[in-house]
Amino acid sequence: MLVYHYDANGLYTGSGVADESPLEPGVFLVPAFSTTQAPPKTTENSVAVFSDAGWSLVEVEDKRIKFERAWRDNELRRADIQLNKVQDGDGVGSVADWRKYRSALRRWPESKDFPVKERRPVAPDSVID
Repeated sequence: MLVYHYDANGLYTGSGVADESPLEPGVFLVPAFSTTQAPPKTTENSVAVFSDAGWSLVEVEDKRIKFERAWRDNELRRADIQLNKVQDGDGVGSVADWRKYRSALRRWPESKDFPVKERRPVAPDSVID
């Protein structure tokens, strides 16, 4: 009999074969933190978790994604400040460059290159002529 294992938090860890009881032929011994109920199919952004209610899919977010979104949010705030400085005559770069950068930052999470750090939009004040 096939059983499905999970850890103390309910996270699916793999499958195995239950042993038949030596005292009761035809009865299989299901180990602790195991069930005979098959887990659902997962995706690259989800994991199977077991509880009293059975299996469920839980969406997970890659730590790199969280980090890159936080970086992007911080850069959007910084770009707003730098744009104001340029408009006041105190900043580096042009108004058009900073607006283009802000637009690229807004599109960054939807980019095919997201969340690759080396593919981030480049700020106008980081470009050396």
